[in-house]
Amino acid sequence: MRQRPYRLYSVVRNLAIALLAAPVFLFIGMLDIDLFMDGFLAITIVAILLGLLHPYRSDNGLLKPRRVLFVFLAVPAALQIFITVWWSFYVSGVFGVFHNMRFASAIRDADRIVVRDGGCGPNLDKEPALYVITNKAEIAAFNGMFKFASVHSSCKCCGYPGIDWWKGDKRIALTAIHHGQALRWRGGLPGNVRFTRSSAQRICDWFKEHCGMDINEPALPIHERCRLNRAEISVDIQTWVASNEDKQPSLDAVRESIPEDKQGHFSCPAGGVYSLTYDENGEPEVTCSAPGHKD
Repeated sequence: MRQRPYRLYSVVRNLAIALLAAPVFLFIGMLDIDLFMDGFLAITIVAILLGLLHPYRSDNGLLKPRRVLFVFLAVPAALQIFITVWWSFYVSGVFGVFHNMRFASAIRDADRIVVRDGGCGPNLDKEPALYVITNKAEIAAFNGMFKFASVHSSCKCCGYPGIDWWKGDKRIALTAIHHGQALRWRGGLPGNVRFTRSSAQRICDWFKEHCGMDINEPALPIHERCRLNRAEISVDIQTWVASNEDKQPSLDAVRESIPEDKQGHFSCPAGGVYSLTYDENGEPEVTCSAPGHKD
């Protein structure tokens, strides 16, 4: 007698076995949730395929212990399949279709894009521009990189860098990149909307090529790092004055008094040049030649 295949039972049983590997992917997920979900997706698909292609076979039907086991495992197996299907749609960007349409409509008439050295702070118009796009073809190519997957978990930080779309003198979209993975659109999208994987990679590559930065790495705005550098130089000047008779040293003299391996703060992260001047009271003032870095 030909043994009958029990595919549904086999799928449920295999899913239960595969679920035992979830703690391993959960540990990986502490570092990257995408890796965890990808692993979860992979083991679920393999478990289903093995259950369908190589099912448990019997000519006596399912014995009672197996039937009890099936009922016990059916609910978590169904939940596992639901999560797998949901993640597949999430990664594909299906959930982001509405956000794609809404954002594309909002920026459609933009004739200028400004990448700001900031996020969503109170002094938006004082933040230096890192990159400006006015060419129509470049604007279209830049806009085409922004594809969304779904709403991302909210975070209190402003994001970095800021990206604004303008039509003439009117800012039509005020946004900021969020940890390289999502976009915060003030007054637009609900919280942060996550990029699709391909979109996030394209945007990351664009910023590396055009702005020399890795948007996946948390960083202070460039102008803020410059301000901190100038503050450190001011401390160096005070140290010099306290230990030398010369009360108004040159910037080169101060730099030479610092060990070479600790002179990193004498270089502006925006490529500007630091200058040292003195006011009428003899107080030192360190300035930077980079646009927007004087304050």
